[in-house]
Amino acid sequence: MSNRDHSIRLEPSVLEDRRRFYDWLVHPELVPFLLGPPLFPDADIPTWEEFSADYLDYFFTGSNPELGRCYRILMDEVCIGQINYASGLPSHLVAELDIWMSSPEFCGHGYGVEAIQILSGILLNDLGKEELVIRPSARNPRAVRAYEKAGFRRIEIDREAAAVSYGNGDYYDDVVLVLRKNP
Repeated sequence: MSNRDHSIRLEPSVLEDRRRFYDWLVHPELVPFLLGPPLFPDADIPTWEEFSADYLDYFFTGSNPELGRCYRILMDEVCIGQINYASGLPSHLVAELDIWMSSPEFCGHGYGVEAIQILSGILLNDLGKEELVIRPSARNPRAVRAYEKAGFRRIEIDREAAAVSYGNGDYYDDVVLVLRKNP
């Protein structure tokens, strides 16, 4: 499966997507790559209530785009994942991205890379962001490589400085990658 054979685009999510996105995040085939033991004992699998508290209505309604938004990742009009940004960071000019696919079958083909590039363009060119950050675990080297392919670059920053600049991360071994409007 090559991206040249498929059309990838983003579509704003709606409230009805919240449960579907949660189900994908906690799907037994994807969890080993993202959350929980044995590889991620420091990143608990969220309950529905915890997920809903993190992903408030505005992520799905677009009512507060300065704070964040979720998008469906569509491949040939089929929803294959979700990507989002949050801007509740110390600076309103910085947004943090997060992405997960609906199934392992959509991983490793470049669809996520393309979705990240599309959302990065929206944030940097249309929404006035100056810097984007994404923080996977070092235990997820495929994700790190994908973000680098999307144009993000690793920065050397200690955990405390990263927390001041970007808020707390999800993992004890966050790899901080950034994409700046003006490098």
